[in-house]
Formats: sequence, C-alpha cells, structure tokens
Amino acid sequence: MKRIVLLLIALLAVGCSKSEESPNYSEISGAYSKDFGTGNGNIWLWIQSSGNFELKSTYASGKESVFKGRIIKKDGDSYSFEIESGRRVNSDLPAKGDVFECLYWETNKEMSITYDGANIRYERLTLQTKYK
Repeated sequence: MKRIVLLLIALLAVGCSKSEESPNYSEISGAYSKDFGTGNGNIWLWIQSSGNFELKSTYASGKESVFKGRIIKKDGDSYSFEIESGRRVNSDLPAKGDVFECLYWETNKEMSITYDGANIRYERLTLQTKYK
C-alpha cells in the first residue's frame, strides 16, 4: 500500500510539473545589415533563434556602438527588443532597459528598425545570412 501511495505521489508530481518552453524566433533569426556606402557607416543586427540579439552601428566618423539584449515581445510581424548592455550614442548614458521595435517584412526578408539611442531613424536592414 505504501508503495502505491508513493507511486501515485510521484506520478502526480511529474504530471503537475510545468515545463517552461523557451520562445523560438527562428523565423527571423539571422544577420541583417544596411551599408551606407564606403566611409559612411553601416548597421548590423544579429538575431539568434533564442531571442538574443546584437546591434552594431558604425558611423561615418568611425565611431562604433554595440548593443546586446533580447527580444521581449512578438505581436504579429512586430518585435520588441530590450537592450541589456551598451551606451547611447550622443549622451553616452547606459542604454540598459531601452526598448526598440522592429517590423519584419517576410516577402523581401527585411527588418525595419528605429532606435534613437543609436541614431537609427527608420532603416530597412536586409537579411544577409539565415540562421537555423
């Protein structure tokens, strides 16, 4: 009888345990970029299927800004990105906690982005490499 009760408790514990599914962003995972021409800078956005990202912006002056973080929300084709490390361009204040939005264009594999902390004003980045 004792074994049956212990077995039932074990089965109940296994059945009630919640398995947290990590979000999968494989539909947009990859390397996106926009080049403004020789000496005028570029923007790169790397997105992993886990939702981690890195945004790198190089300016005509040669200054470079790098931001790292994760995707926090998906709403249709719109994604919200939260920065966990990096510094804003003009003010040099920490960018931690900043949120920016991106819109994914499935048809032409582009990601539109606007983020004031990196002086990015509505740019469309083109998919260069698709990650699995």
